Amino acid sequence: MAPSSGERRSGQRRQLPRSRWQQWPSLLASAVLGVVVAVLLQSIAADAPPQAWAAGLVARVPQPSVGPQQLPRFTAAEAAALRDEAEALTPAAVVLDERAGLRWRPLLGELTAAAVDPATPESVRSDLHATCVALERLGL
Repeated sequence: MAPSSGERRSGQRRQLPRSRWQQWPSLLASAVLGVVVAVLLQSIAADAPPQAWAAGLVARVPQPSVGPQQLPRFTAAEAAALRDEAEALTPAAVVLDERAGLRWRPLLGELTAAAVDPATPESVRSDLHATCVALERLGL
């Protein structure tokens, strides 16, 4: 049986949450606390001169290297092994094995850079170029 209207009203009513605007003491306390914190932070920052802040920032920032960039160099054996490994890959193996893409995609930039570098020996350069061609054929 459903309760009658008189029985429903005689029980306890649930408390609905009040609006934040009706809770003015907590709003006032929050505003006062915010002002106090802002004043304290300004006084702490005003104690140290700007030169000290700048020196601290400069000390934390690493200085860039001025020397030439060192490109990764591959030996003839490494280049031949990479070429053989890339030529042995099949499109199905690349699609089914996600580790193949994770291995070859980051390495492709290094291979291309070393293949066009004039300091790389011609035999190593040809192996690296063959590796890049094999990877492009697979869509990597």
